[in-house]
Amino acid sequence: MSRAWRIEYEGASYHVLSRGNERSDIFIDDYDRKSFLDAIEEMSERFEIDIFAYVLISNHYHVLLRIRGANLKKAMHWFGTTTRIRFNRRHFRSGLCFKVVTKALSCKMSKLVTCLGSVTQQQVTR
Repeated sequence: MSRAWRIEYEGASYHVLSRGNERSDIFIDDYDRKSFLDAIEEMSERFEIDIFAYVLISNHYHVLLRIRGANLKKAMHWFGTTTRIRFNRRHFRSGLCFKVVTKALSCKMSKLVTCLGSVTQQQVTR
């Protein structure tokens, strides 16, 4: 069964999340977290994406964002490739870092505060 289409449009907000491949850690130390945040910043500038909140947990992440153009798919492909290459080079490994599917849940602006609350609560409840 194929995945449902992800509808993209200008100004859409998303709760994006992904887990480490085989539930493995994607952040070993503070340098990995800094590298990840650098990639988020680069993606934000390159693809004109507004980042509202993020949570980094040892084996997964959550990001709440808004796209200014219909370019989430391209942005997430660039982001996944960039972070994978950086992580693998640093830790002398190869292969996937993230589970193949990155979830991007549409979040209407009227529900943005609720989405923001659920993202930030992730860290508190873990």
